[in-house]
Order: sequence, then C-alpha cells, then structure tokens
Amino acid sequence: MNTSKPTGGKSCPEIVGNNETLFPRRNKMTRFAPDLKAAHAGMLILERGEYEFEVTKSTPFFYVKDDGTEVAGVRAAMEVAGRIMADGSLDTDADYIGENAAPMRLFVHTPKSFAMTKQCILAAMGYDVRDETQANEEYFDGADFSIDGDDDDPDNVEVIGGASWNDMVGKRLRMTADVNIWQGREQQQYRSYQPIK
Repeated sequence: MNTSKPTGGKSCPEIVGNNETLFPRRNKMTRFAPDLKAAHAGMLILERGEYEFEVTKSTPFFYVKDDGTEVAGVRAAMEVAGRIMADGSLDTDADYIGENAAPMRLFVHTPKSFAMTKQCILAAMGYDVRDETQANEEYFDGADFSIDGDDDDPDNVEVIGGASWNDMVGKRLRMTADVNIWQGREQQQYRSYQPIK
C-alpha cells in the first residue's frame, strides 16, 4: 500500500496497477481497430440489373480537360437500397444492401448533358419522364441547379452548387446498373432512371 504523502499534506489514494478510474487520462483518444478483411479496397461494382438507390450526398465539381474544355456537374453519392427482381419485388437481403455504390456524375456543361441529368433529377423527385411538363411547372420553375465557382485563385477554385441539387438527398430512385470496361478497369454505368411510385 502506498502511504506516502504528496506535497500539500493530502493523502494519495491507493494505486493498484493501471487504475484509470482514480486517475483518468485527459483527452484520451478512442481506439480504432478496423476489420480490414470486411472492407472493400475499391468501389462496389454491381452486376447488370435493376436496382433501387438512395441519394446520400450531392457534391458539385468542375475541372478543365487537357483540350481546354470546361466540365461541370454534380457527383451524387448513393447507397444501394435493393435489387429489383423479375417479379417486381425488391430484394433487400443481399450483402451489398446499404453499401455505397459508385456515384452518379450529372453533367451540366453542354446542352446534350442536360437531358440525362434532367431524367435523373425527375426520377429522384418522383416524376416520370412523361410527367416532364408537370415537373417543369411544379418543380423546375424557379429551381437553382447552377454550378458556380470562386476562381480568385485559379489553382484552387471553390465550386458551389445551387440549392436545388440538395433536393435529391434522401430521395430514392430506380436505375439499371451496367458494367463498362475503360482502360482495363471495370466501371459502373447507370441508365433508365425511374421514379419510385
């Protein structure tokens, strides 16, 4: 037993081993021990099929190609909510459910890109392509899907997306996922955007 007296005349409590209850460390960092066997080193690539996704985040982007072409849009992060089976039911038991899927890239820098981007937004907001006129009146009129940037420092452009890009976050839509090979690597490709009715 430790019966020594600290300076100041107060008794010191008995210390047995590493007793952090009596003397807790200040600012103790939480221990992180990841199970790396369960992690995916690359992006999840889904086999071809119909899936339901939930948009979890929208991040605007801008870059300039080697030929000087400016490219702008939004990267929509998604989670896999389920796979649509042949009978139309939603399979939510697969091991990839809840995993991050490859993000969608929605481009806005050319008129040709507007159509595909609009199809995706329509589906996320619950509209079918046949409801486009209704969506134009109810939703797109006054919406802000701009991409802008603060380019005071050309080497570090801050990209800013209009407020309407965040309307998709938390929404679900159905899409066909396919696999494309580019430069020898598998890439996820999305098409046939459908709303959840």
